[in-house]
Amino acid sequence: MDRAWYKRWFGETYKQLYPHRDYLEAEVQVRFVLRALPVTPEWRILDIGSGAGRHLEILRKRGYPKSYGLDYSLPLLRDARAAGLSVARGDMRHLPFKPVGFDLVTSFFTSFGYFATFEEDVETLAQFVSVLKPGGFLFLDLINRGHLIKHLVPHDRRTVEGSEVEQRRSLEGPVSGPGTVVVKEIEIRRPGGEVENFQERVRLYELDTMIALAERFSLRHVATFGNETGSPYHPDDSPRMAMLLQASAPAADAPAPKAP
Repeated sequence: MDRAWYKRWFGETYKQLYPHRDYLEAEVQVRFVLRALPVTPEWRILDIGSGAGRHLEILRKRGYPKSYGLDYSLPLLRDARAAGLSVARGDMRHLPFKPVGFDLVTSFFTSFGYFATFEEDVETLAQFVSVLKPGGFLFLDLINRGHLIKHLVPHDRRTVEGSEVEQRRSLEGPVSGPGTVVVKEIEIRRPGGEVENFQERVRLYELDTMIALAERFSLRHVATFGNETGSPYHPDDSPRMAMLLQASAPAADAPAPKAP
């Protein structure tokens, strides 16, 4: 098991294999999240796992200048900085930001569940909550466990820019509870015979487990969406489990979310 797989994976090869994760997709995702919130241009927004900054760039273009990003990958951070975005390097288990500083914290496209133990995921969620203002919102975009297990593709092969890419997927751990991890083994054979191997490991969560975790940190479950456009969530059929949560605050001070 590669406990720190994320340190090697999110670089130039990752960008080559996932070109479809583009600004058009980010535009759709950002638009539906903002539609669900009472957001104003004065809000401070933090995108954790911001990568090359595609969601940050959309936020800036839509009139939210106080948008910031955090990522661990130096290659992706270089892209974000080249685009003029405000980003920092750090580990999401130890956020380099002052407490209660943000109105909205986002985690797009499965940036939660990366670590080797459930306890580290809990620590990560605690960090997310620590930087939220009272009444602030947390958006967690997760894989929908039921859909993934139902539609898991054990093996595929494709050609990307002249390289042969082979991917094998499997599940580790118990079939229920927060111990199930989806593992993707990636082998890339480049012209001339060079071979690279990478791994992805993401812990899968059921909605009830995530709601219970949220309650542990006094987060109110506002809504759950089933895809990047904000469609209703269905446990077995939705590809995503995108949760909108709100930090506790005095009733008179908490901003009300819009109807999903």
